Amino acid sequence: MLAPPKTLIAVTSGEPAGIGPDICLALARRGFPARIVVLGDRGMLEGRARQLGLDLRLSDTEGGLTPDSIACLHVPLAFPCHAGKLDRRNAPYVISLLDRAIAGCKCNFAVDLALIRAGFGTSRRPVKPPIFGPV
Repeated sequence: MLAPPKTLIAVTSGEPAGIGPDICLALARRGFPARIVVLGDRGMLEGRARQLGLDLRLSDTEGGLTPDSIACLHVPLAFPCHAGKLDRRNAPYVISLLDRAIAGCKCNFAVDLALIRAGFGTSRRPVKPPIFGPV
């Protein structure tokens, strides 16, 4: 098990039918001096990993990381997705990923929560942004 770094970077997976999920999954194959948390639909990301032949696992944001894993904040898709086939009904999903990431940046809630769960504690008082929902 790897010790979590103190810096947290949230990465949105973007358009589920596009290349964004592939790029997010590729992040697990590299070492970073920061903890990477991908915002996206867990099932879609796991399915894409299988499609790409990637042997990795998605961990919960509070779970421990191993060299073959990446943390995932599950944001459910509104409609099923197929790589390469855009479905405009998922546009609100893409916007919700951005909204959650922006809300986390504005109030430092994601950073505080990740630090608290990783055992580092924080000097800031977390704010309860309704956009993040349960993490």
